[in-house]
Amino acid sequence: MAQGEGMNTYHSQIVDALVSIGWTPPPVPPCPPMPARKCVVYGCQNRSDQGKFYDNICWPCYNMLTSGEVGKGTTFIHNLDRNLAAAAQEIEKARPAAFDIPMPGAGGSPPMIRRVYFEDVVSMINQLAAIRKALTSTQENQS
Repeated sequence: MAQGEGMNTYHSQIVDALVSIGWTPPPVPPCPPMPARKCVVYGCQNRSDQGKFYDNICWPCYNMLTSGEVGKGTTFIHNLDRNLAAAAQEIEKARPAAFDIPMPGAGGSPPMIRRVYFEDVVSMINQLAAIRKALTSTQENQS
């Protein structure tokens, strides 16, 4: 018999005997309501008394974090998604698709104009970053 098991049996026998002679146990007072919890995702204002929660995360934040898809709604995640989409549209409007870069001419000839597309510039920047990273890691390995 585990420790405390005999005490529980003895207690239940006493309660059973008292109930058999007409004794009614006092009502158990109801537990106080749990306070509403706030979603732990930064900036989210959802509370557990407002909708469905998964542990400490509200359901819209949980769905967005696990699926990567944002549906319709008014939560922090939805507002953030709308703000990011609006910012991306503004950036797209502001940047030209292409621009002209004067290139030095050869042997005193007038400068040439080269049409450069934005995607090409981004690609070149990424290639330079990769080369720099490779050189840096090579230098660190040699020392």
